[in-house]
Formats: sequence, C-alpha cells, structure tokens
Amino acid sequence: MKRLILMLLILISSFVLLSCEEKTNVSPVTKDKTILYWTTDRQPRFFYPSMHSSDVEKQIINQMYEGLTLTYDGLVRMGMARTIDISDDGLIYEIELKNAQWSDGRRVTVEDFIYSWERKNNYFNEINLLYFDAMIHSVEEIDDLHMRIILNHPNENLLKQLSTVAFMPLRSDIIDLDLPIPILLSDITNGAFILESYMYSSGAVLKKNVHYHDFYNVVVDEIHYSFRTDNKKVYSEYLSGELDVVQNIDVSQFGMLMENQPDFQILKKPGVYSFNINPVELPLKNIKVRQLLNLSIDRSAVNPYSDLLVDSVAYSIFDEKTIEELKKISTSEVEYMGDMYSMNPKKSYVDADKVDRLLDEIDTSLIEQLCYLTIVTTKSQNDIDIANTLVESWRNTLGINVKVDSKDYFDYAYILKSGTYDIILDNHFYSEYSPRHMLKYFFSGTCLNNTKFSSEQFNSILLKAVDYNDTSLHKLYESAIKDVDDVSLMIPLFNTQEPVLINKKLKSWSRSYEGLFNFTRVRKEER
Repeated sequence: MKRLILMLLILISSFVLLSCEEKTNVSPVTKDKTILYWTTDRQPRFFYPSMHSSDVEKQIINQMYEGLTLTYDGLVRMGMARTIDISDDGLIYEIELKNAQWSDGRRVTVEDFIYSWERKNNYFNEINLLYFDAMIHSVEEIDDLHMRIILNHPNENLLKQLSTVAFMPLRSDIIDLDLPIPILLSDITNGAFILESYMYSSGAVLKKNVHYHDFYNVVVDEIHYSFRTDNKKVYSEYLSGELDVVQNIDVSQFGMLMENQPDFQILKKPGVYSFNINPVELPLKNIKVRQLLNLSIDRSAVNPYSDLLVDSVAYSIFDEKTIEELKKISTSEVEYMGDMYSMNPKKSYVDADKVDRLLDEIDTSLIEQLCYLTIVTTKSQNDIDIANTLVESWRNTLGINVKVDSKDYFDYAYILKSGTYDIILDNHFYSEYSPRHMLKYFFSGTCLNNTKFSSEQFNSILLKAVDYNDTSLHKLYESAIKDVDDVSLMIPLFNTQEPVLINKKLKSWSRSYEGLFNFTRVRKEER
C-alpha cells in the first residue's frame, strides 16, 4: 500500500512538473498582438492606388501598397526597386525590381507597374497626365524585373514622386481598371499590410502581410482604422489609451488642445484647400461673378489655422503685394510657440477697390441670383466651419446669403463629374513643383489658378516648368490657360495642414512625400 501511494505521489509530482515545464516552454514564444489604433472622421471609397484617392484613402493605401521608392520624412529609400541607375544626363532611369511578392505569393513584376501607370483614367486624349507629372517620355519593359524610364527633361524630384500613391503597382487579374464602376477594395497587396476586413459603417482592419519583402522589420501586427464622428468621445478614448492616432479634430478643439495637450500637433501637408465653381449656368457662368466671389473672401478669417501658422495665412492671400507686407511684420507682433508662430492679423484681407469695380461692371440681377447658390461639403465640422466662413465673408462683403449643404455621403469626384453642384469645398494634394494636378484641371475644363501668382506670372512660371519638346502639347496648354484671368473654376483658399493627436509612445512613424503617415516601421511602447 505504501509503495502504491508512493507511486501515485511520484506520478502526480511528475504531472505537475511536466505541466509547469510545458508552461515555461510555451510562455516565451507566446506573443500578444501589437495593434495600432487609428481613427479619422471620413470614410474611404477605394482601397487601391488611384489618382483620385482622397486623403483618408491614401493614408490606408500607403500602408498596403509600395512603389518603386519610399520616402521617410524627406529621405528616399528603395521600395520595390532593388537598384535605380540614372544616366549622366539625368534622362534615363534603369530600374531593377526586388524579387518581391504580392500577398498571395505571386511575384511583383514590371507589368504590374505599367498596368497601373497606363490606366485609361490617367490620359487626356493622347497625354498621360501621370507621365507628364514627371516629364516622362516613355517607359520600356525589358523583362519581368527590369524597366527603363526615359524623360524629356531631368527631374530632380522623380525618385520622390515614384513613391506616391499614383505610381504604386496594381494587378490586372485582381482589379479591372476598365470597369465603368470600379472595384472598391482588394485584399491582394504588395505592401506591409493587407486588408483583413472592412465594415463601411465602422472601419477597417489591416493585418501584417506575411509575403512582404521586409516582413521582419514590420513591428505592428495589425492596424485598426476606425471612422468616427463623435470627436469628444474619440478624444476621451485617446486620453484613456484606447486610441494611438486621432485625426478627428475640429477647429473648436484647437485652443484647448494647444493649451493642455502636449501630444497635439499641426503637421504641414503638400496640399491646398479650395472650392470648385460650376460654370454651366448663370450667374457662375459669368467670369466676373467668379472673380467677385474669389476677391470677396476674407482670407484672414477663412483659414482655421490662421491664428497658429504665419505661412498658412500668407499662402491664403490673393495678391503678391499683401504677402510682401505680411513678411515685413515685426517680430513683436508674432508670438513664437514651440515649432509654430501665432498671430492675430487685424486687417481684413479683402481688396475693396477691386470688389467695388466688379460690382459696377456686373448686372445687379446676377448678384441677386447668388443668394440661391449652395456650397456642398462633408459632414466634417472643419469643412462646415470653413463653408460658413465663406458664407459670412460673402454676406458681409456682397450682402448675399449662400446656403451650406453638408453631405452624409460625400464623393467629391462623383459630384464634380456629374455637375450636380454650385460650389464644392474640398482639399487636394498639390505641389507647385508638380504640374500634373493643375494640368488635369485645365484639360478637363476646370482651371486651377494658384493665388500666389498674378496671371502673367502664372503663365510664365508654369510654361517654364512644363517646357516640353512636343509643340502640340504646348499649343494645347497655351490654349487652356489663355482664358484664365484673376480667378478660375477651382479657387485655392489656404495650404492644407493636418491637426493630429499622436501617442508619444509611438516611435519611428514617418511621413511620406505626399504628407501621408507611414507606420510600417513604427514601434509601440507601453503607456
């Protein structure tokens, strides 16, 4: 009996020890998921590279796809390209791809890039506007992993431009770009993350791509991207540690955040906030009416960042003389706040003399018809505030009352294409060194007039920037800008800025050439 009891004790002890040993062996390799929680107040339409992607779409796409190069805070690194050799004259780029894979295991090839770059939507007649952006004459496929890009003129920004969303690859067997109604999303990607799930009403989950060529340097396992409208609740969740990155910030929160929240940042973006005018019918068909609306905006008030950033105020002013006056402001009138300057311009930036001259020249009945116009915008409180400031400027200066219609579902591209609007308020990626976006609006009939230049400066500077060997293109371009005066159909208001809350425990996040977040190398420490 004693022997039996002893044997039972040995068996029980062995079982306990084995259990402990198993737990000891399992514990070190058990890893909790590292999840980045990210929220914004806008919903995306597409989950693949497109020239018409919104900022929210680009933010997500930038985590899912990868171009030939990557830009981290201004530094260019190799993306899908293994090597890029540039000729001495700067006109020929010989590119070799890495032996990289799509998320389903298929190899990334030169054909995937060319399919994306040469989509029909990139063309106006015979001109590829994407190619024109980089002064590209042609792209030659040598084999699956080698290509040659030939330029008309040297372009020192090409390596950065090749990192943008528009230049990312697509698979022809996954996304049919010729469909009249395009596919909205794809779960086959070549970047650091794949689209694991998507719910229109709530958000998306991005999961680490096991086939990504740099898989082991991607620290975050998942990105949970949510689309929310209750900014106050979002902010409380950020304070409690439930959210890491918050883009749901409206102008009304700025003062409190500047004073109390060290995580609050206002990041610059290469973009412009603007409104588009539909010129099909009177009164907006009359160019002098469009000029009047442009000149009657108090640009010191319409910009929600004007009290925080001096250069943002300067950009929003419509004549060079006023910009020069602003630059002469003494330092005593400008308060330095960390990395930003704060100022409260007392002057209303409306050129009353020009406005009065136009009012004398325009038929009174056309002015009266302006009261029946509507500004279409998103449900974002920022956009509504900006639209209301436009309305207030026009009311104070012209005595008219324009309405504001904030849409639950706001598809800028669809509204613009369908022509179902009077005025649309939106923001656009734009760089003065990158004329594609301007040219696309010229060629499609909605001309862009950059308020930094007068008409003559505008013509000479841009014609110089797009010095092109093809004389027919020159003629097309010159004819497109011939009718542009001091105003156009797309009127810039101010530089785009991005107010954001970012957890200080997030390390190694970066910004792309387009000002998009890049979280492929981010490290998330415990709060």
